[in-house]
Amino acid sequence: MRRWLPCLVLVIALLATAGPFVVLEAGRPDVSDPSLAEIRKSLPSELKDQDDYHLPVIETMQAQWPRPDIVHYESATAPGYHLALAAAGQVSPGPKAPMLALNLVFGLAFVVMAWMVAAHFTGSWVALALVAPLAASKYVFAGMIWMTTDNLAWALVAASLGLCLMATTRRRLPVVLIGAGVLAGAAVLTRQIHVWLLAPVGWLGLVHSPLGRRVPVRLRPESPEADVPTSWLPLALGVIGALIPAAAVAILFWLWGGLVPVASDAIAKHAAGANGAAPAFALALTGVLGCAFIGAGWRDGGGGRWPVGWLVLAAAAGVVVAVIPQTDWVRNVRDYGWLWRPVVQSTPAPAGRSVLLTALAGVGAVVLFLLSDAARRRGRGFAASLLLLSMLGWLLAQSANAMAWQRYFEPAVLLALAWLAAMAVGDSRGRSRLLAVGGALALALAEAGLTALLVIRPALAAW
Repeated sequence: MRRWLPCLVLVIALLATAGPFVVLEAGRPDVSDPSLAEIRKSLPSELKDQDDYHLPVIETMQAQWPRPDIVHYESATAPGYHLALAAAGQVSPGPKAPMLALNLVFGLAFVVMAWMVAAHFTGSWVALALVAPLAASKYVFAGMIWMTTDNLAWALVAASLGLCLMATTRRRLPVVLIGAGVLAGAAVLTRQIHVWLLAPVGWLGLVHSPLGRRVPVRLRPESPEADVPTSWLPLALGVIGALIPAAAVAILFWLWGGLVPVASDAIAKHAAGANGAAPAFALALTGVLGCAFIGAGWRDGGGGRWPVGWLVLAAAAGVVVAVIPQTDWVRNVRDYGWLWRPVVQSTPAPAGRSVLLTALAGVGAVVLFLLSDAARRRGRGFAASLLLLSMLGWLLAQSANAMAWQRYFEPAVLLALAWLAAMAVGDSRGRSRLLAVGGALALALAEAGLTALLVIRPALAAW
């Protein structure tokens, strides 16, 4: 019970801060009214998305209940979230309070899942500090107040991927593989872009099968039993688990005739082709936010020589990733978020390549290397590698979306950094833990300040 105390503190803190705003939101008038056009300009994107897209879809599905139309509706995402809130709305038709309450629960579930996985790899209070920036992020916090699909989708992602990362013994592998597959399928039915979750599920099954002997040492579990896999059952279950999210997206494609709902006006926006700036932006954001977690990679007690050569190689790789595509600021597709606007927008971009974004991408690659290397030294090399490979899958999927907005990237980056830092710190009581906790708490304060400035302050005009 004592181990769960930090989680309780986290939940109470979020309820105390987000709860009052949810109550205010329950009584707020619709700002889609043209007379409120001036107010709308400064409102958080989550509030506008709720009023313009998600709430109308939910209300329409409520009216169509028990046979809602999941093919023709004005949202670019899968219908799982809207169906869940439409069902909640049946409890009290009319007022949106039940739906807002369930939406808040989804946000709490995301942060709690992030903490649970982090606490598996390090101390529970350290885990609380590491996930604090995620909880304070304007994108996660705003998603607790207004109805958007993001937090539910990421809660399911954290649960599915977290199960894979915490699978340390083969005895529980069948439950893990099928459970992670089911959760991945649910994530796809919430936001179809999360089909990438099939990769960690399938990979976990493969490395625990006889085929795992052919996998490089750093990409397979460190446990002794993983060195002598004799059963093909893990591979079979891994394939079954991976097929669940694949089947979910296939069904959606069959229903819609494409990757977004038929009636969605977002087809022209989100399905306008790949965005080559996405990998560079993800690495740059990792470089900015990762500086708060980099202390987790400190070599306690000396820990041998620093791998300078590998650090230089990582930085060079990050720079190359950022130099190849065009990375300057572009309205609409690279517009939203404090890193794009005003930071990247106001800095030089010769030949369409942002100098700042390129430099930050190199820093981001170094951060990822340092944390994963520290995790390997703590005996968590496989978990770190699986996490990085999984996030590469997420990035490839996200790159297929023409929109490279910070809202789509920051929760993923903060989640990955928190988990990598937890693996890197482990049970250490040395300087690495102190630096990681201090850096994470400082970042959490900065995130909270941004949330107050960019979310709460403008929203007060609408309440």
